[in-house]
Amino acid sequence: MTIQNVLSRLTEKQPPPVLVQLDQQQNEIYSLLKRTVQYRENNSVLLLGQRACGKSVTLAKCMNSIREEFGDDCFIHIHLNGIFLTDEKMAIKYILKQLKIADLDSVKLSANEANALFVQMLRQGSKSSTPLVFVLEEFDKFTGGKQNLLYNLFDSVQSVETPMLVIGSSCRIDVLDLLEKRVKSRFSHRIIHFYPIKESADFYYLCKSILQVEEDGCEEYNKSVEMVFNDPLFLKVIRSVFDLTKNIRLFYKIAIIAITSLNEQQPTLTSVPFFQAYTDQFKDTKSGLLESLSVLEIGLVIAIKKLEELECEHLNFESAYDEYKRFSIKSMIDCYNKAVSFKAFENLIQTELIEYTDNSKCPKEYKQIKLNLDSTQLQQVLFKLTTLPTALKRWGLSKAV
Repeated sequence: MTIQNVLSRLTEKQPPPVLVQLDQQQNEIYSLLKRTVQYRENNSVLLLGQRACGKSVTLAKCMNSIREEFGDDCFIHIHLNGIFLTDEKMAIKYILKQLKIADLDSVKLSANEANALFVQMLRQGSKSSTPLVFVLEEFDKFTGGKQNLLYNLFDSVQSVETPMLVIGSSCRIDVLDLLEKRVKSRFSHRIIHFYPIKESADFYYLCKSILQVEEDGCEEYNKSVEMVFNDPLFLKVIRSVFDLTKNIRLFYKIAIIAITSLNEQQPTLTSVPFFQAYTDQFKDTKSGLLESLSVLEIGLVIAIKKLEELECEHLNFESAYDEYKRFSIKSMIDCYNKAVSFKAFENLIQTELIEYTDNSKCPKEYKQIKLNLDSTQLQQVLFKLTTLPTALKRWGLSKAV
């Protein structure tokens, strides 16, 4: 059961046992749910924050808590995802199907008929009806078209007796600007913001809590989790995940591979499967492109990275070439002339490892640029490349000064 319990968390079928830095958000969502279930209040709320910062798991945990307190049938959960429901007609039919209002497989309804049936269903209830909790994931996807679905939901929250809570979830902080005036006027303007985990210690704690199992007979397994979290190889993996994205779902992907490798011969965790899975995750196209670059192109990439670390105000080809030239003279290695270097620079633009951030009409040499690489990706490739001049590799692996 240990593996199944952990996998259910990693595949997001169950929320993690603890939520980190989400107490306030959890309390607000729980309070709204409780007021809808216990006091039959109507409400609407938006959960806003970037992906993988806890919106869905916090909501799931609050719903589980309400069911534990008031019973499994204390509310009806209608779940909609804007990625899969590409138009309002499809979304409304999906709602009616979840509520078992009509046998939609045998009856063909037009968009207007489905909408009318939906509105009628909302108005038929009373204060004693089972509360309805609508969850609209990817809420911004529902803002296209005439927004009839959103209008009917928010309008019903204000006007019908049926206890209702409408919860929208989006990673777009400007989602309110996408709403029509008539829709916005009926929304409660209650917003709960979510933020990424800021401290590495909190991220480690969350990851450990997800892997641990609070069950009898799991002592050896939990001991192996503690050992893994003290292993430098594993800590390198989890540190890289935190530094790169702070995205818990990336850790989930890595951990799933490690957990599914457990068997009777190997019932406890080790760091090796985590590291192998991590390495496979980062065998990306950018790393492949980097490995195929010429010495000059890698030199320019390193120069741009150094200038980014120094927060150079004018980051363009000219400043990158000057940085590369300074290094070449200091290290007494061959320095390519500016014309040849610009050809190499244009090749980097073509590969999209570098991109212009300036749309002005100034010469290309002076246009602002940015590097589409992080330090970890560059360092990993530099470690692998044995044909690079030693001085260039040392420069790439050193800190900018």
